[in-house]
Amino acid sequence: MTRGYCLGYVAGLTQGARSAEEIHSVNWVFCLPPGVTNIQKVRVIRKYISNHPEDAHNPAEGLALQALHEAFPCGAK
Repeated sequence: MTRGYCLGYVAGLTQGARSAEEIHSVNWVFCLPPGVTNIQKVRVIRKYISNHPEDAHNPAEGLALQALHEAFPCGAK
């Protein structure tokens, strides 16, 4: 059940970020390549938090967005 919650959270967070960016015409925080799964996004986020334990107390949504931004920057080749 926890796994499903985590996957749903990440799916909602990434979809919400995309919607907010489109509605408000702001720069994209991250650019997912085609085919990236929610499991892959969760792994990226978990690795980021593991590599930055000093930030682990911060809100999950900020950590997740930062992790995705670093792993999938816009304009990357």
